[in-house]
Amino acid sequence: MQCPTCHATVPDGARFCNVCGAAIPQQMACAECGQPVKPGQKFCMSCGAPVTTAPVRPEPAKIVPAASAPAQAPPGRRGRWWLLAIPLVLVAAAIVAAIALDLPDRLAQRPTPQSTLTSGGAVTPGPAEGAAVTPGSQAPTEAPANPEALWAQAQQRQAAGAWEDTLALLTQLRAADASFQPAEVSSLLVAACTNLACQAEQAPDPAAASAHWACVLQERASDAEAAAGKQRADLYLRGGTALEAKQYPQAIAAWDELQRTSASYADVADRLYLAYIAYGDALCATRTPGDIQEGRKQYGLARALAPARPEAIEKLRACQPPTSTPPPTATPLPGPHLGVIVDAEDLRVRSGPGAGHLVLGKLTTGDAVTITGRTADATWVQVEAGAERQGWVSSQYVKANYPTEAALVVPVPPLLKRVGVAEARTDFAPQQGFRDWFYLISTAPGSLKFTRMPWDGDQWYRWCCDGNYNPKMRISNAGGYPSQSYDVARLWVSPYEGQLRITGAAHKESGAGRGGNGVLARIIQNKDTIWEYPLGSYDTTGTTFDLTVTSKSGDEFYFIVNALGDDAADNTVFDPTIELLHPEGVDMPAPERWAETAQEAATAAPTPTPTRPLAAALCFEPRLRHYEEHKGCCAEVAGLVYNRQGQPFGPRGAVLHIEGPPATDRYVRDFGVDAGGGYSVTALSVDKYTIWLKGPNIRSKQYAVQYDDWAKIRIIVDFYQVACW
Repeated sequence: MQCPTCHATVPDGARFCNVCGAAIPQQMACAECGQPVKPGQKFCMSCGAPVTTAPVRPEPAKIVPAASAPAQAPPGRRGRWWLLAIPLVLVAAAIVAAIALDLPDRLAQRPTPQSTLTSGGAVTPGPAEGAAVTPGSQAPTEAPANPEALWAQAQQRQAAGAWEDTLALLTQLRAADASFQPAEVSSLLVAACTNLACQAEQAPDPAAASAHWACVLQERASDAEAAAGKQRADLYLRGGTALEAKQYPQAIAAWDELQRTSASYADVADRLYLAYIAYGDALCATRTPGDIQEGRKQYGLARALAPARPEAIEKLRACQPPTSTPPPTATPLPGPHLGVIVDAEDLRVRSGPGAGHLVLGKLTTGDAVTITGRTADATWVQVEAGAERQGWVSSQYVKANYPTEAALVVPVPPLLKRVGVAEARTDFAPQQGFRDWFYLISTAPGSLKFTRMPWDGDQWYRWCCDGNYNPKMRISNAGGYPSQSYDVARLWVSPYEGQLRITGAAHKESGAGRGGNGVLARIIQNKDTIWEYPLGSYDTTGTTFDLTVTSKSGDEFYFIVNALGDDAADNTVFDPTIELLHPEGVDMPAPERWAETAQEAATAAPTPTPTRPLAAALCFEPRLRHYEEHKGCCAEVAGLVYNRQGQPFGPRGAVLHIEGPPATDRYVRDFGVDAGGGYSVTALSVDKYTIWLKGPNIRSKQYAVQYDDWAKIRIIVDFYQVACW
């Protein structure tokens, strides 16, 4: 029995504790059968009767008479009994002293307990003899001191892949006999610590990885792999410690170094992004001009690290210098109800109000429109942005010269039963994001983390900036060529709500696709695989796919080609077509989309008749409208062409000519001006360029484009018709 107060052990039947004096509860018994019952029981486990407990009375102690009672001492000697105890006390003290002198020798002869590895790589004593062994561990509770037996056990645990047990046994062996097969023991220790370090990196557990790499270096100080692994783990941990202490520059320095050398290590990219944001927040909170400028720089670094994440863009917009910027002067536009697009970089113009209607084109901040109608609730307005450029936009992005509610309520176009919205081969263009297509390379085989591939000017996208890439790796209009280190993928970001039908074919290309070990073609919606198919080495016939899925606006569809570890002869045709379905819609032809690229604009522009007499020269001068923040990875220049009445228009055959930067490999291109007077040049490096208008009977002054604020890498330059000089 135990005392309920001090938990001391007391004899059965005791009524009071002999240590603290607390009362001991009496044992209860069943009233029917007399068997003991425990507190809380409602029925007896012996007879099943309801428990009406009564205390069990302990049997009275039997009084055993002494064989012969000693005679009482005479009254005169009763007070001297303690003199008899003195010799007994002296004898007991001598025994205790002897035991104390012999105890260190006995402890030195005990076997060494199992040892463990500290974070610094040093060996420390493990649990004491008799301690419980962790479940799953095969190590004995009392390790034998025989080195041969320890070595045999370590080899058995190594064969079973139990590296933690192997390390513990080897550490115990090293402590018991350091001279036992030192080379073999050291080699197995290196193998155990290396495997444990790699497992910790995959977990990820940088602290454990650092400790195990230190174990390897303790055995082999010149091991380059261990030194690099420990440096990675230490950089990760150093950044975390600095961030907790709000030492943002130190955290950024550590994680930036790790991210540049090992971009996929644990979550270093996310941590570096958040460190940039946190440092920017701390700087912008001071509201001093110098700190605000530095804070915006940190947000810009975060945006460059992860262009698709919105936090950095929102922070850049919120962290502005205290000086006010005067509003731009409005350009007079024709029509009864004028407006301008605001707060939208790529505003989709649709065939009707709502995300279920076809996207006809895009407008951006500063584009002038004429409002020609609205829905009954005024949440959508019908606009004209030039000849052949009409459609519907959300009214929250239109700033009008008088209330939107003043526009006429016009009939809403019906939804189309079936309409094609994307075709990989036809939509392929040298501009990332054209018709919502993006061209990507994965950070590792099978990973769903991607980086945008640059356009190399040779009719495809090609990755150029890594020593592990295959020179043949690219994305073309019909498919892609992966490498063994990276997947290639084209991404389509759906701007629609409703059902999507995805059809197409996947097969090895008959030329550069014959051979190798085959590829894996996959279709991913957001993070879920909705289709995949392995193509064999010479599978130039391949397979087809026909999928119907439900989509929300913003859903991401990845079309990925994986090299299966060998990128020889892996050119693959993979060209999906996507349709938007509305079973309740009407069956009628779809409206035509706007021209969005220089090639389309040039095709749409009428060819001048050679016999037509030459018109008078049109002269233009460029004017800077403003700079804009841009989410993409590259710089851009865009704008409008205005006639002498201040109306946007596209001169017949006009192109925007761009040259630069001033170097031996100059960038020299012509980009078409569409019928509404718009032009756009993308995928530029942040450098200096010169632009002007060219075309039949067109004269233009030049404009020097440069990007002074790297956070605003989209410049809007308009060309105004003026009197010829």
